[in-house]
Amino acid sequence: MGTFEALLALGFVVLFHEFGHFMAARACGVGVEVFSLGFGAKLFKKSYNNTEYALSLIPLGGYVSLQQGGKGGYLSKPLWQKSLILLGGPLFNFLLAFLLYTALALMPQERLEPIVGQVLPNMPAANHLKAGDRILSLNNTPIQSFEDLQKAVRNAPHLAVLLWLQRGATTLNLPLTLKEMPAKDAFNQPTTIKVLGIKPTNKTFYFHYTPLQALEHALTQCAQLIALTYQGLLKLVEGVLPLSNVSSVVGIVDFLAKQSGLEMWFLSVGFISINLGLLNLLPIPLLDGGQLVLLWIERLVKHTLSAKQIQALNALGLAFLLALLGLGLFNDLAAMFAKPA
Repeated sequence: MGTFEALLALGFVVLFHEFGHFMAARACGVGVEVFSLGFGAKLFKKSYNNTEYALSLIPLGGYVSLQQGGKGGYLSKPLWQKSLILLGGPLFNFLLAFLLYTALALMPQERLEPIVGQVLPNMPAANHLKAGDRILSLNNTPIQSFEDLQKAVRNAPHLAVLLWLQRGATTLNLPLTLKEMPAKDAFNQPTTIKVLGIKPTNKTFYFHYTPLQALEHALTQCAQLIALTYQGLLKLVEGVLPLSNVSSVVGIVDFLAKQSGLEMWFLSVGFISINLGLLNLLPIPLLDGGQLVLLWIERLVKHTLSAKQIQALNALGLAFLLALLGLGLFNDLAAMFAKPA
């Protein structure tokens, strides 16, 4: 994917976010005054059903302008509908990732055969497994691919496992004790993983999910990425991860531009969409999450903030977001222009 395609992909993710607000507003009977593809000067506009649809100069995302006052205005709606409208954008970001991952799961998946290619010395498999053995199950979990075996080993509740395998025409069951090895997690923090101590052959096959399995796989994948992103945000706040991990639009576009192949493109765009959804749920004024928190605080304390107070909070939120953007931009440019030692 080139830089231009990456910009379009990022713009589409932002536009889909705004489309979520648009659909939620329509569902709640709130008038949508403007729905724009892009920002800046309007190159083309057409009114339909009391909404102005526009194509604007800068095609990076878009925006939705809602009717505020009157019978069909946002301000006249009950709290639950206002909350739904604010949540519409982030929820559509999660929906986009889910749709991309479902489409990806419905495509033929090239997998490694669960066949032992090499047994590593001083590992649990040594003196038990042989090259050519086909793994059938681990702890009664069916194994269809080498990736399934890796997952089963990693998620085994105990080190002691029961392995079923096929050796020639013979089916064997072998009790083994896995080994824990030091490793790094997704955040480059020390951890341990369970290992069996084998390498696969280069034999592959094409695996097909059923539609129901594809939906389940996509849902699990989205849940895992949401949890991973949330953990990353917490580690940034706690100082476990350095602030050099913060990125801006420049870094995101550069990341997308370096992806190749449809699978990596779908995975990357889905991951960016999930990140955008979670970012907008943060309790920062100006963001959807910040506005949502203010709505519920006003309801709980039974006091409506004045326009001046809201303006002050928005100014603080804007200052924080600009500082975050500046930090991300600095990190991205530093990484791009860094020279190897």
